[in-house]
Amino acid sequence: MRSIIPYERWTLRSPLSPSEVMTRLEALVARPAWRWPWQRCDRPFQGSLDGRRFRVMRTIRGRNSFLPVIVGEVRDDLAGSRLEITFRLHKSVVAVLALFGVGLATGFFGGRPSLVPLLVLAAFMLLLSAIGFAPEAEKAKVLLAEALSHSGSGPAPPSSV
Repeated sequence: MRSIIPYERWTLRSPLSPSEVMTRLEALVARPAWRWPWQRCDRPFQGSLDGRRFRVMRTIRGRNSFLPVIVGEVRDDLAGSRLEITFRLHKSVVAVLALFGVGLATGFFGGRPSLVPLLVLAAFMLLLSAIGFAPEAEKAKVLLAEALSHSGSGPAPPSSV
């Protein structure tokens, strides 16, 4: 059964050692900073790295409230490293959606409580996740896989995804 709130777990295996994976991630991740709309960031991700853990979001132009927060941990694996990654919505977006759902469920927006608004909200959330969350999660997967799958020196060049 698919969740109304977008959420996905993903495992990426890399031939690189955990320390090399973290070095490559450092090259891909900029510190989060407020930027003017016309300013560009030269790295595909923004966020933080802490030991073998990371919490990042893709760097995009414009706004997307459904842009996945990518939380992961790098672990030792027999053939290099294993990245356990979770794609989820930002907590504030989940809170707003929950409040909206509770409002619909209690009849706040229309008088009497009804099951129909909840079904409409569920369908709306599935549509938003298909449009805003899923494609961005796939783009992030491609960028991470490209950067961490080869054993040449330095990070793989950023893709135009």
